[in-house]
Amino acid sequence: MNIQTYRRKFILIAMSAMTACLVLLLLMINLLTFNSVVAEQRDILMILSENGGSFPSFNSGFGKNKPGRSYQITEESEYRIRYFHVTVGPRGEIVSANLKQIAAVNEAEAMELVAQVKAAGKEYGWIGHYMYRVHVREDGSLTRYIFLDWEEKIIALKRFALISVVMGAVGLSVTFLIVLWLSKRAIHPVIVSSQRQQQFITDASHELKTPLSAISVNMELLGMEVGENEWITSTNEQLGTLRRLVDQLICTARMDEEASLYGEKQLLDLSELVTDAATCFTPMAAAAGRTIELNVPEKITMRGNEELLRRMISVLCDNAIKHATGEGCITLSLSERPKAIALRIQNPWPAAKDSAVYERMFDRFYKADPARSKDSIRNGFGVGLSIAQKAAQWHGGSIKAAPVGMEQICFTVTLRKK
Repeated sequence: MNIQTYRRKFILIAMSAMTACLVLLLLMINLLTFNSVVAEQRDILMILSENGGSFPSFNSGFGKNKPGRSYQITEESEYRIRYFHVTVGPRGEIVSANLKQIAAVNEAEAMELVAQVKAAGKEYGWIGHYMYRVHVREDGSLTRYIFLDWEEKIIALKRFALISVVMGAVGLSVTFLIVLWLSKRAIHPVIVSSQRQQQFITDASHELKTPLSAISVNMELLGMEVGENEWITSTNEQLGTLRRLVDQLICTARMDEEASLYGEKQLLDLSELVTDAATCFTPMAAAAGRTIELNVPEKITMRGNEELLRRMISVLCDNAIKHATGEGCITLSLSERPKAIALRIQNPWPAAKDSAVYERMFDRFYKADPARSKDSIRNGFGVGLSIAQKAAQWHGGSIKAAPVGMEQICFTVTLRKK
């Protein structure tokens, strides 16, 4: 993973956390504000209901504030509240109507609102920008409909919500700039540690090449002098194993470095490349008693690096041949979508009981097969699939493994076309 990828992930995580917290905070503030305003308006309706549909004077006995109410009566309250009420008899006739405290409603409009309240069948609710409360006299002879105009409160709530959104957007923008500025400094220790690790692997691998070459030459000279024997043959086999491991470590370390090492992407005929790379493994598959079936349509093209793609396909084919168990052939298929290409390699392999195995397969030096016999054809270093994963990621794609039934495993590589 290169520096820019580390930085992007850090910024994404930091901004996601900040956005989630800010959105939750603003939602809670707006919700609490809305509930507070609604509670205040309901208290006003209750005061009007208790005072016969009119607002009590501050100096009257009815004007005393009661504990627990959100709205507290002041000297200006009776002049600031906009309300009206209509009292209806048992046959629906208007007994009285008080429209003095509102200018936007006449008697006909008031009766229309009363009809809507009757249709709703609720004691309390909203109709447009009016909150209402229905008060029925104990003997049921009269019903009073009290309406409170809270349009100004609605406008204020909407304005507050808009200001919250704007300030939240501004806050996120400022936070993004700060995170962007500090991101290099924040991930610097991680980058340094990763670079040192990569450099150690590269240096150690290169340093190992010299003594391995010297040992190889010495073993050849020794074989010429004393002749071939089982000890010399075994040593040469181990030298070959060490060389392959060193080569894979160097390749892995190189792929961990900057993507620029692999140059610009070129337009490639992926169909031809896959067919050619897979055909090279036909003799190896035949020696293991397997066949490779190809399902590769012609002329599927993409922009990429031929070296990385060929190495990825080789790793997957080699892995499929070495780890295939039971009956069945190895199948390799290529398919195309509008913006992506899918490469699938499937081979016989007993399904793992632990689903985490399919994720851990791409970890370095991880072996799903517990058998680690040095003489086994399945022996490997557990590095190949890690290399294949990095090659897929370099092309903006991904790789995953999944069981197919109980006796097959399928590796699916998804690659961007551009």
